[in-house]
Amino acid sequence: MSFNQIFVANSSYSLFTYLLMFPDKVHETLFVVGPAIKDIRVPTKMIFDLSSKELQEEEIFAQGFALANDVYRLLDGKQVPCYGNANKINNPFIDRFVNRYPFYALSDGLSDYDLFPKYYQDERILKCYSTADIIKDLNHDKLEKFDVQKLWNNLSTEHKDRIAGVFNMSAKDLNTASSRSVVLITQPLSEDDMMTESDKVELYSRIINNYGVENVVMKPHPREKTNWSDVFPDMPIIPRQIPVELLTKLVNLNCVATFFSTAAFGSVADDRIDFYSKDFAQMKSYHPNEMRVCEQTGEVKKSIAISDIEETYGLVKKCHWKRIADDDNRFYHADLEIDEAGIPTYMAPKVVQKILSSRLSILPDNVNTK
Repeated sequence: MSFNQIFVANSSYSLFTYLLMFPDKVHETLFVVGPAIKDIRVPTKMIFDLSSKELQEEEIFAQGFALANDVYRLLDGKQVPCYGNANKINNPFIDRFVNRYPFYALSDGLSDYDLFPKYYQDERILKCYSTADIIKDLNHDKLEKFDVQKLWNNLSTEHKDRIAGVFNMSAKDLNTASSRSVVLITQPLSEDDMMTESDKVELYSRIINNYGVENVVMKPHPREKTNWSDVFPDMPIIPRQIPVELLTKLVNLNCVATFFSTAAFGSVADDRIDFYSKDFAQMKSYHPNEMRVCEQTGEVKKSIAISDIEETYGLVKKCHWKRIADDDNRFYHADLEIDEAGIPTYMAPKVVQKILSSRLSILPDNVNTK
């Protein structure tokens, strides 16, 4: 088989974007995908293993080298355009593709907020594709903005059916989504070490209780490992690999609820979106993989915090910004308790260890962490 393009990512949203952009290129594309979307139905795919996040740098180098060489052999050494996520956290092998092929960066939600300006300065990245809601420097000549709804509307029925088929989306999935009044979009909070598994389950349980479990269908994040069917046996679960952006094009949803997933935007009218991120300002900002040092000031800079979502969108998106019911649990909306190291005391020990090791490895001795 002859391939004229490469897709490389571990994101169902990026894949959906790619299919919207190139609906006729499915048979000409070599899909190099991570475990979150390994079950997609495409003619040719290679699957990379993201357990590499736990590997040493030498092991990541070796695995990336082997993966890139396998792709090179399948292409018979041809130079073809490559589309995918340039985020090394989600794909530690991506430099192998950015270095070797003409590379076009596809957006993946909040990663755009900080990373696209960096991509603009990378001569290896030719274009950056995004819906551009939260991109800085919207007028940069490398930025290509697109409208998901417009692209979808312009597709033929055949192309729409083909895209749904790639994600194994069945009539049963559609009936499941339309059978409940609320679709809950989750996030990999424990998988990303932002809280413990039990805290994550409790957090989403509280959200579900606002509506009644009999009224909710859940759409788990593709990277989640939680078996939600065991937690809520009477609640329908939409397959992980199906992107919300596709689901909402095929089903008329009444309400979308989420903790802080921006996938909710555009899924329904703003006044039918419930965001539960209010008062969680510090949690995501302490994610250790997203800490870095500002080159200009030497101060610690943190990627988008949960509070930034409301701050960024509050005036332009007329969503319902909500708090999770307090009860008597200090984790949820009591004032943050900060220890001497500047770390919230509610965090799981594993998270604290990652934060401390990250600070030691990336921060100069004189950096201001306040």
